[in-house]
Amino acid sequence: MVIALHARVMAKLFPKLVSFIAVLLLCQFGYVVCQSTNSSDSPQLPEDEAKALDELMTTLRWNTSQQISRSSCDDKGISCSWSYDQNSTVYHVTGLHLSSRELKGQIDAEALASLVHLEQIDLSSNQLHGSIPVAMGNLRSLTSLDLSYNQLDGSIPFTLGNLSSLTYLDLSDNQLHGSIPDFTMGNLSSLTYLDLSYNQLDGSIPDVTMGNLRSLNYLDLSTNFLKGSIPSSLGNLSSLLYLRLSRNFLDGSIPSSLGNLSSLRYLILWYNMLSGEIPKELGTLSHLRSMVLGFNELTGQLPPELGRLGSLYALELSSNNLTGELPENYANFTLGQLEIFSVAGNRLTGKVPRFIANWTELSYLFLSGNDFEGELPLEPLFNMSKLERLYVSDVRSSTGFPFPEYANMTAIRYLVIRNCSISGEIPRYIGDWSSLKYLDLSFNNLTGGIPDSMKKLKLSKMFLTGNMLNGTVPSWVTDNIEDKADLSYNNFEIPRDGPKKGERKLNIEPYRNSIRDLKDKCQGKPKYDSLYINCGGGKAIVDGKVFEEDRSTLNYYIALKEKWAYSCSCSGDFDSETNGSSHYIKNGICGSSETQLYNSTRLCPLSLTYYGFCLFKGHYTVKLYFAETVYQNDEDYSNLGKRVFDVYIQGRILDLVDKKLASSYNRKQALTVLLLAMKCVNLSPTLRPKISEVVSVLEGEKRIDEISEGDDTPSASIGGLCGACSRVLEIEPIS
Repeated sequence: MVIALHARVMAKLFPKLVSFIAVLLLCQFGYVVCQSTNSSDSPQLPEDEAKALDELMTTLRWNTSQQISRSSCDDKGISCSWSYDQNSTVYHVTGLHLSSRELKGQIDAEALASLVHLEQIDLSSNQLHGSIPVAMGNLRSLTSLDLSYNQLDGSIPFTLGNLSSLTYLDLSDNQLHGSIPDFTMGNLSSLTYLDLSYNQLDGSIPDVTMGNLRSLNYLDLSTNFLKGSIPSSLGNLSSLLYLRLSRNFLDGSIPSSLGNLSSLRYLILWYNMLSGEIPKELGTLSHLRSMVLGFNELTGQLPPELGRLGSLYALELSSNNLTGELPENYANFTLGQLEIFSVAGNRLTGKVPRFIANWTELSYLFLSGNDFEGELPLEPLFNMSKLERLYVSDVRSSTGFPFPEYANMTAIRYLVIRNCSISGEIPRYIGDWSSLKYLDLSFNNLTGGIPDSMKKLKLSKMFLTGNMLNGTVPSWVTDNIEDKADLSYNNFEIPRDGPKKGERKLNIEPYRNSIRDLKDKCQGKPKYDSLYINCGGGKAIVDGKVFEEDRSTLNYYIALKEKWAYSCSCSGDFDSETNGSSHYIKNGICGSSETQLYNSTRLCPLSLTYYGFCLFKGHYTVKLYFAETVYQNDEDYSNLGKRVFDVYIQGRILDLVDKKLASSYNRKQALTVLLLAMKCVNLSPTLRPKISEVVSVLEGEKRIDEISEGDDTPSASIGGLCGACSRVLEIEPIS
């Protein structure tokens, strides 16, 4: 998601635009002589200055047929100014405007030091290499310096602190390293624009000196390796309009002093390690257009004070640890122009409020990955005519609810309503949403078939996994779906002229009955009392246990001896672009002593299920071993990732048991309660025990094996992994 890009470009151009207008005004009223220098009687540069300019342009590898001379001030990117002093003309180079000229050389320090009258330097968007000369600090008349989008390395010269007239400094998109010079920045009291983003700078943000830049309008330090906390002194930058510190490794809390930035329009702090609560003082930033705090470690509840931000365009708070409900006064966003609202990947609770539908300008709505409950307000949401992306998942509802009868969401492009207890049929009007490219209605309770009206769509991806859909798979599915479709865990039939099971873009298996069919092959004659699988790896023998090979990259695979099978739901996508749909095996050693089991692992975008067949009936110990091989790197910020997933044994969710309980309960009691809890949360309500049976077990009147049992087939389902790794599966009888 790109937020405030337009603002960044405008802020970048604004100082230069002002300078250009100022020059035009000076020319108009005669303060500067602005005329062509092609005339033979035009003033000329001093000889030493012309020589320095020639040397500088040569080292920059300026590709032009025209030789630099004493009369080289023209429209080719070199500007000059002159004045009259005691009947003589003084003529000097004041500007180098050489952006996007395919310059591939270096900046000559000695030549640059001779051009002491320079006021503006723009060498951006070239291929310059080498370091920024220390001599740059001798150009005391310099007001604007733009070296962005090059390949410059080395550190930022401390001598830049001598440029007391500098108002514009852009060193972004280079390969600069080292720390931000502390005392240097504090001397640039006239600076209005500072961009050091997209480099390799480390260390901390200078505290006191950075807070002295009272004229600063634009500050961008993003995409570096900065650590430490955000200085509270940034709250002194009363003129600041744009603050971007994203994609660093900043920690600590967000300073409440940022609430003093009364002129601030854009606050972008995402992809860091910030913790603590969101300061309520940020609710005083009445001019704020964009607040982006996602992908941090923020906690606490959403401050109601943010509801006062009537000018807000984007509120991005996803992938934190925020709790509580959406404050009621967020309904006030209807008075503004809110277009982006994201709280996905938190721990928010309560109902999804209906007032969201009153945000009439909303384009992006991300609510997935929280703990919302109750009925989704689909009727008002499905009539938000400007909504382009809607992501909702994991909404618990005891009763379920259907799609609304009518809808007017004609601008929708990405629709994800996953695991939200929706029942009934897929509505025909979805086929009228011509802009729709991505559809995910997986893990609901949908019935019926795929509407014929949907053949009008040109979908990139369609996921209907884990419903109760039936009928035939339409023949147009593989023609109209550009990338992939997952229809597994339904009851579809395939017509003779329809798509083949092996179509690469279409995943239909397993059906709801296919696993039971495999189980029936045992014919009531169990053969095995244990099962060991090296998930994603080869055959291995560890401690006398033979772990079977599991290297298939299919979505659904049955082992050769039909002793076990797995299904990998491709409903959804891998978060990382480096893990495509074909990358279901990941190599990498995690430092374990059992290297045979940890050389590779199995990946699945959403859910992974293993099935064991022909096992003797009885109690088994199921061991699942996990290791992190995806969220590991600092460079791509993946180490900031977090995982939340459920583990199911025989279709029953397994919660982690606090080990401290062992001091209060013996093993038998703990096991009884655990097994009872697993029965009570069976995915099929008809297989859950009655309350009277639960009470009888807890009071010791019944044994756990005397109440209703579910399916005898042991299985382990790991849901919501989003690329997580399953290493080893062990199933052994309890001795």
